[in-house]
Amino acid sequence: MRTLFSFVILLCLSLQVKAQYYVKGQEPAWVKWKQISNPRYRVIYPQNHDSLAAVFDYYLDKSLNLVSTSLEHRPKLFPVVFHSNSVLSNGFVSWAPKRMEIVSSYPFDSSPEPWLYHLALHETRHVVQIDKLNSNGFYKYTNYILGQQSIGGALVFLPLWFLEGDAVNAETIYSNGGRGRQAPFYRHYLTHFSVNSGSEFSFDKWLLGSYKDFIPSHYNLGYQIVGFTNHRYGDAVWSNSLTQVARKPYNVMPFQIAVRKGTGYSTKQIFNQVVNYHDSIFRTFKDEVDIIEYKELISKPTSKDYTEYSFPFVTTDSVLIAFKKGLSQTPSIIAVDLKTGKEKLLHKPGYITSRMSYSEKSIYWSEYKADSRWGYLNYSNIWVYDHSQKRARRITAKSRYFNPVELKYGYIAVIEQLSTGASAISIIDRMGEALKTKPVRLDHELKEICVGENDEIFARCATPNGMIILRYQDLDNEPDTIMSPVFRDISNLAYGNGNLFFTMTHNYREEVFSINIQYGNILKHTTSMFGLSNISISQSNLTASGFNQNGSLPVRVDINSSKPYKMENTIEPFYPQKGKGILQNPDFIQETPQSSSHKSYSKFANLFNIHSWAPVYYNPTEIANGTVEVYPGVTLVSQNLTSTLVSSIGYSYNITHGYHAHFEWQGWFPKIQAGVDYGNSYGLAFRGPLAPEGVAYHSEPDWQAKVRVRLPFILSSGNLLSVVNLGVQYVHNNTWIWNHITRDYQKGIAGLEPYFSFYAVTQMAHRDIRPRHGIQLYASRLNSPFQKHIYGETSMLKGWFFFPGLLQNHSLLLTFQRENQSTEQYIRGPRYSAPRGYDPAFVESVFTLSFDYSLPVAYPDFPVGPVVYFKRFVANVFTDFASQNEFVRTETGTIIENYRNGSAGIEVTADVNLLRTPYPFRIGYRGGFKITNGALFHNLILSFDISNITGFDANNHFFKVDL
Repeated sequence: MRTLFSFVILLCLSLQVKAQYYVKGQEPAWVKWKQISNPRYRVIYPQNHDSLAAVFDYYLDKSLNLVSTSLEHRPKLFPVVFHSNSVLSNGFVSWAPKRMEIVSSYPFDSSPEPWLYHLALHETRHVVQIDKLNSNGFYKYTNYILGQQSIGGALVFLPLWFLEGDAVNAETIYSNGGRGRQAPFYRHYLTHFSVNSGSEFSFDKWLLGSYKDFIPSHYNLGYQIVGFTNHRYGDAVWSNSLTQVARKPYNVMPFQIAVRKGTGYSTKQIFNQVVNYHDSIFRTFKDEVDIIEYKELISKPTSKDYTEYSFPFVTTDSVLIAFKKGLSQTPSIIAVDLKTGKEKLLHKPGYITSRMSYSEKSIYWSEYKADSRWGYLNYSNIWVYDHSQKRARRITAKSRYFNPVELKYGYIAVIEQLSTGASAISIIDRMGEALKTKPVRLDHELKEICVGENDEIFARCATPNGMIILRYQDLDNEPDTIMSPVFRDISNLAYGNGNLFFTMTHNYREEVFSINIQYGNILKHTTSMFGLSNISISQSNLTASGFNQNGSLPVRVDINSSKPYKMENTIEPFYPQKGKGILQNPDFIQETPQSSSHKSYSKFANLFNIHSWAPVYYNPTEIANGTVEVYPGVTLVSQNLTSTLVSSIGYSYNITHGYHAHFEWQGWFPKIQAGVDYGNSYGLAFRGPLAPEGVAYHSEPDWQAKVRVRLPFILSSGNLLSVVNLGVQYVHNNTWIWNHITRDYQKGIAGLEPYFSFYAVTQMAHRDIRPRHGIQLYASRLNSPFQKHIYGETSMLKGWFFFPGLLQNHSLLLTFQRENQSTEQYIRGPRYSAPRGYDPAFVESVFTLSFDYSLPVAYPDFPVGPVVYFKRFVANVFTDFASQNEFVRTETGTIIENYRNGSAGIEVTADVNLLRTPYPFRIGYRGGFKITNGALFHNLILSFDISNITGFDANNHFFKVDL
């Protein structure tokens, strides 16, 4: 048991190290940078964004003063990298190298405050959390030994729910907005606990997720625990817990021990108190006399599978259009005939970047599109589905358009995010040509638009003073203000009969309201049980998504029922906490600051940023590949802040002294990786035929040089993700090899390998084991250009073909391999994967074919104490075949014989989480028999999901180790 526990800890540590060396992507090579210097941080940003950078500089400065107090720590100097060319709103803090990265493009959510305001609070809280660990106790000293990577060991003991939940709590209590004030963020907990009179699920299930039921993310769970604890026990609990993790890492669970000491309860027991708190909240409104049961437009599913119907709209011919997604289904646009109940698939879009809209003839949406190379350059294009043509088409390319709504004559109004950081309402035609653009103020974030009478446009904007609604009777004139600024989560605009309808959190639920355009009075139309959203109006009827414990269903709302409503400027968070300061907004946001602190930032002068080191030698560029060799020595690791160069140098000692240098350059379109290793051992000599041994060391230190150049192309990034890689790798070393022709040693072996890889796979639903449709190909040709008379060429072709199985979430995988070797004096080692149960052999040629049929067996969601949590059991039936021309040694020499072999069997695996960590492991058993002789074979399987750390990689979903 102790050995298993140690193995799990070491494996978790390795996962954390992988997460530390985090490269999200790069800005395009042509981007030039500037910086703002501050005694506590510096902001590095693309030029021409001085105003946005200055505003974020202000927010950071004030945020540090606020969020540092409760954790009792002031962080040291840290850098911030500002990105403005991506439409994927995001922010994160990483610590090797230490930095905060910010995407300035705002999301189209219901937050009433500016995006940078929100990010400053949330991400600065992360800086304070991690810097406190890094500056106290044990990790203060490991910093001297390991540099910034040392914090990876501390993060093993900190649950993700705490890190993110604490940051969500900070963004809420130090502002007038935040997700803790928005019903959609905690709705599922309130709904589930009230329907089931408590929690139907175990704490481990809420913590670690499920394939059987919908479980919100660790952001949501973290706010529940952190917010409640602060509300009930005070925020000193978390400050003390971080201190204990830093000072007592020798405790197996220092964080959990500290939480129990600060509250008197375990985390699990605190969550049970959260359940009771929700019950008390629900009792405050469940007996309201005006709660309305709405008319559901479709029948409730017979199963309890979680399914959401978003953006519902009813056409004049009684057809419901909606965006449907579920645990077993990828997101789809569907049509339901309300007369017959028959559902029809219209289209499977990619990632939708804002809400959908409808007319009687068309469906409009904006969809994410990745750039072919640069991670921080991407787009939001407008798409339309035409009912008459029964197909979808892309209207714009390489645009930053969102929230399309149809005007008269087929024109389309969109929100455009301009390159300056401002936003505008733009008019385009159905061919994507821009006709007119109306920018708004820099401190107004256009969150949503809808169309009223005579093509007037209503716009919802987040501002430093709260959410406002503007009315553009035409874009040539300035707008009227329909609603003055309020710190409320207003969203889902829909116009009808002289009223502008919207949704907003009230009494812990999202409800439907309206404002009369002429008189400005506000009405409240609904008092629902669990909330309504995604409203639309057609034929004077309001359609919405009505939420329940299994998702949401399209419902029809009676908008004639209403009550006058007095708008409050703000509301309390779900977990109120008193005595917190509020981040104030700057007054200079409309002006471009003229400050000497804005200076140029040289990419080349800042190529090297040594952030970590170690008293041993290892190659950090190989960590993501799962291969790490460690020797006595020293390592220095560098990664520049714009993530274009990762490099390392090191010294090692094994048999002899070794010197190492490696780098990967990603600042140009081709990615270039190179490395030199000299020494550490002596060079190999493949001895002549009369020598008693085949291989020995010669007297010179071993050395190897490697260069790889790769051209990656992202072809598509919608429902189908397709990527092409063209590359070439050259390796040269000083191995000596006996030349049988010249009868002497040839010094140095070189290998040149051009290769090609391609994959195209469809989006996966949550329950999918593999992509339902897809193809993956890999081809290479390895040769030795300077030793052609010694080594021949080896070609390799591999293919994977993904097909859906007989039932939903079943998967059929067809795999083939073809390896051919033209031999000269020496035979190259095998590169193919042998049929299961066999070892690879030295072959002249080989062809393999495999069939794998996988299916989910059960979703137990069963915890065994805090040690292991069983999430899913999967069965895989396999059959492997191989035909190979194998080299066989005989008394008269080496001959080639053809062998055919194969195997068949079954693999039974369990998807599990260990020690309540979020990292998914797969453990199981493989049993089979060899078709040629009937011999049985057995293996234990242990694997972990690399994509959970590094993102999706079609080459290797799971890293597998046979025990």
